[in-house]
Amino acid sequence: MTKLVLALAAIAVLATIVPFAACTPQAQTDCAAEYHADIDVVSADRVEVSVRVAADGLPDASSLPFAFPPVLFCDDSTIPALESDLPEAYPDGIDVASISDLRLSGDVAAWEICGETLIVYPKNSVRSTRAGNFCFDYTLDLPRNAMRLGYDDFAIRLADILPRLCVFDGEITDFRYYSIGDPYAFDAADHYVDICFPPGFTVAVGGDVSATEGGVSVTLKNARDFTCVLLDDPEIATASDGDFCVTAYADDIAVARSAADLALSSSRYFDAKFGMRARRTLSVVVLPFYGGGMEYCGLVYVSDSLSAAQTAASIVHEVAHGWWYDDVGFDQVRRPWQDEALAQASTFAYFADALPSFGAALLGTAVSNGKNGGDISRPLAEYSSQYDYYATVYCKAAAALYSLRGSLGDDAFFGSLRSIHDRYVGEAFTSQALSPIFADSKPTSA
Repeated sequence: MTKLVLALAAIAVLATIVPFAACTPQAQTDCAAEYHADIDVVSADRVEVSVRVAADGLPDASSLPFAFPPVLFCDDSTIPALESDLPEAYPDGIDVASISDLRLSGDVAAWEICGETLIVYPKNSVRSTRAGNFCFDYTLDLPRNAMRLGYDDFAIRLADILPRLCVFDGEITDFRYYSIGDPYAFDAADHYVDICFPPGFTVAVGGDVSATEGGVSVTLKNARDFTCVLLDDPEIATASDGDFCVTAYADDIAVARSAADLALSSSRYFDAKFGMRARRTLSVVVLPFYGGGMEYCGLVYVSDSLSAAQTAASIVHEVAHGWWYDDVGFDQVRRPWQDEALAQASTFAYFADALPSFGAALLGTAVSNGKNGGDISRPLAEYSSQYDYYATVYCKAAAALYSLRGSLGDDAFFGSLRSIHDRYVGEAFTSQALSPIFADSKPTSA
């Protein structure tokens, strides 16, 4: 029975992934961008933002799309959460955001909002020089919720707050912020952000941080996103091995210490198995969050409503995204299974070696739930529910990928994963399937 399960799982994970035609690239480019931003947190529910995007290598295109997810939170009909999830996402009832004083300037001839995308029509000079500076100024009234962007009594979560040039793997792409999964497919860019906030708050963010009068200055380079969290009087714990440093935040010191220690332990393990992670600091924030856990560059969310076992699994999974998302980019919109299956298979591997009984239980649950999973090749748009996504991506695909450890052996399995990391660190993995990486695997049905 075990051999049959492993063989079938391996065949499933090595299936060719069908491209998502709805995300047809608009133009090819070698664009490189810098984001210079001032974020002024006026109060828990109000933020004033000024952003300048300096981009080189722009395509000769008549328009450029910038992702602007905060727009979705301004109307209860566009909130990026499934109806079944609203009680968890908005435990105090639905609250919506508002955007005011939205202005675009710089090399902008005209602009319009199309869904959650700002369509910018650049000046003629941009089309001739392929370089431009695009400035965005706006005030955002945050909604009270437990989502990626919003606030509660403990945290002000500022995820996806900056307009983002829609470029992935050098291509200008369409963008949509889906209610399921991680709607990110952006190239890395450098971020220089000054954050001002009221006294009594602590900021958690990735990158190099220095104190300024009334806030902090952050430099986050080669990052696929910029996210920060402001916390009201958190407990803070750190863990370091001299080369990698974790800072954990929670409303309970024991939770913060446990999170910091586990994040450091799993980071050491992944460094040894996959190659050294490029970013050597990590902020782990345990906070009200309905999504369980969420990865960002140098920062992760973990929900404070999880059980101890779920918290441990979530922390390790989000830490693994430092290799499979932050270091190596993936198309999380058209092929969402890839980085999530890699992160979850990495989680199975860590616990199998560090805490075998828990690792076996975690994998067993995934194999069981994976039986309810569908086609792993689907893009985000084709998942019908959170459970469909969980059973297919986190269970079926991840268990199938991890089964190759048994069939290939540790040297080949971890060596293949290291080869992905070594080859694509700082870039994007764009193959439709992982099968070329695991070329020595020849699964057969039993």
